[in-house]
Amino acid sequence: MSEAEEHRLHSGRRAPGRCSVRDDLKLHLALGTTLFHTRGPLPEVKTAWTTALGSAEVLNDTEYMLRCLWGLCDYFTWTGDHHSALGMADRIRKLATDRGDLDARNNVDRQTGTTLRYLGELAEARRHLERMISRYVPPVTRSDIARFQLDPRSAARGTLANVTWLQGHPDKAVAMAQRQLEEARAAQHALALCNAIVHTTCPIAL
Repeated sequence: MSEAEEHRLHSGRRAPGRCSVRDDLKLHLALGTTLFHTRGPLPEVKTAWTTALGSAEVLNDTEYMLRCLWGLCDYFTWTGDHHSALGMADRIRKLATDRGDLDARNNVDRQTGTTLRYLGELAEARRHLERMISRYVPPVTRSDIARFQLDPRSAARGTLANVTWLQGHPDKAVAMAQRQLEEARAAQHALALCNAIVHTTCPIAL
């Protein structure tokens, strides 16, 4: 990729005639995801995913709209803008319901539960997380990891462990954290393992 092309992607602009709207969508979605997981929630991540979302809306591609909204929901969670994250989760839930996407509709409870945890609404967070875990049906091909970036149930279990700890049940929280760590190891998925260690095992151990 040339320096000019990289600058164009970071700035959110599309070069006329150089690539299609769909190509631009995929490039910006990939750029946002790569930056997010290698450099953190930079402003360029939001720009890339927002640009990708605009392209998905032009194409009326609801699958890619969901992926972009999912990324933006994560971005707002990481930057501490939890009310915006809740707004993204609500948009995901509505879009998933409209398109009859049961997996996305169920899995967004993890995002909602995570955001409510940070807002201190622990009982509501627990309700969403437990509902997601109870309804989750793992696909045979593990396509959920490609789509949602993590094993959704394992990630939800980790957040639930944190909520349980904050509610004053350390023994249950430790057991949940251990189970999530074992699941992440068994999945042999680096991001899932990092998520389990950084967001659940270490905080609870401390």
